[in-house]
Amino acid sequence: MNRVRAVLSACILAACLEASAATCSVSAAGLAFGAYDLFATAPLDVTGTVEFRCNEPSAVKIQFSPGSAGTFWPRTMRNGTATLDYNIYTNGSRTQVWGDGTNGTVTRNLGAGRGEPVAVFGRVPPLQNVPEGTYGDTLVVTFNF
Repeated sequence: MNRVRAVLSACILAACLEASAATCSVSAAGLAFGAYDLFATAPLDVTGTVEFRCNEPSAVKIQFSPGSAGTFWPRTMRNGTATLDYNIYTNGSRTQVWGDGTNGTVTRNLGAGRGEPVAVFGRVPPLQNVPEGTYGDTLVVTFNF
């Protein structure tokens, strides 16, 4: 997006007649944690993907919002007033919280390419005493080209 704005501004100043930019699309599938066992001593881990496709090579920076919690740790899924802590990570060992680069979070930077699926690693910590029900959260994923 920043690159497209720069190209368009330069053409306006130079009285260009035509400007072209990469056409890109993005998609993300939600993380489905499934059933949470209150008594399990191991965390509940899942993996999902986000994906981008471009008609010409493009570098991309991928960021995630903190969700309804308003903070990156812990992120929370909600069921009414009840909350269930969770987080998403850039790596399979789940040591780097995926965010926007602030407050100890990291982003993913991918080199120039036409697109690829990128793994998202989710974790719900064990032994949270929460009422039965369906919990959910909404995150905004941002792709900066």
